[in-house]
Amino acid sequence: MKRVLILEPYYGGSHKLFLNGLQKTVNADYTLLTLPARKWKMRMQLSSLWFVQEIKKIPEEDRKFDTVLCSTFVDVAVLRSLLITVTGWNRYARIITYFHENQFAYPGQTADPTIRQFTAINFTTAMASDSCAFNSNYNLESFLSAISSSLKKASDIKLPSCVDEIRKKSVVLYPGMDYSSIDQAAKAVKEKTESPPVLLWNHRWEHDKGPELFFDALYFLQQKGVDFRLIVMGQSFVKRPICFEEAIVKLEKEIIHFGYVDS
Repeated sequence: MKRVLILEPYYGGSHKLFLNGLQKTVNADYTLLTLPARKWKMRMQLSSLWFVQEIKKIPEEDRKFDTVLCSTFVDVAVLRSLLITVTGWNRYARIITYFHENQFAYPGQTADPTIRQFTAINFTTAMASDSCAFNSNYNLESFLSAISSSLKKASDIKLPSCVDEIRKKSVVLYPGMDYSSIDQAAKAVKEKTESPPVLLWNHRWEHDKGPELFFDALYFLQQKGVDFRLIVMGQSFVKRPICFEEAIVKLEKEIIHFGYVDS
């Protein structure tokens, strides 16, 4: 059986669900090293050092993994350079990076000059990985397009083959979905009702998920007299878009539930 080492420095939300589903459906011998889902910038900068430190705590005879699976919050270029110093490490282990997102395409990030270090880490991570998987075609294409544009600004540093190299070793791999609970609910409904449709928000309460557009659409429906109900779930943080607070007030009559629900 293949041995897989999973390195996830942002173990929560969709990252955690993806890995849980992977382990249920793909037969392999898994070892997980994780950090809680917070401080993503610090994770990108330092998690590789921490993971190598943790790998060195694994008994030497158990360090021979066939595959290493990372998310984009791991600086794979740094990781790879440090792993060769680990006694008993399998130097032929393939490193695969799963792109849940890419920092080039994160809304509002392009105006922040400090974000360049994180887009650069995404880029070098892709180059240092043996294979890359993206959760959508948009994620892949926006990443490659942004790299191409970024490299044009590199003045006298010419790297014409990088985009093609990444494309050749990349695939689109959609996150798995477990519809069992939905199927069970559907079977439980024995007859149609005249109840209004229920609209669901099940994403993180952050700007990159486009909550402003979502709530604006609901306000439009409300103004048109469309009858609907609303359930808002998803993970929230101390800092969150103001539109969520506004929605609680403006959509009070439509709301069935508003807040995080443990899965």
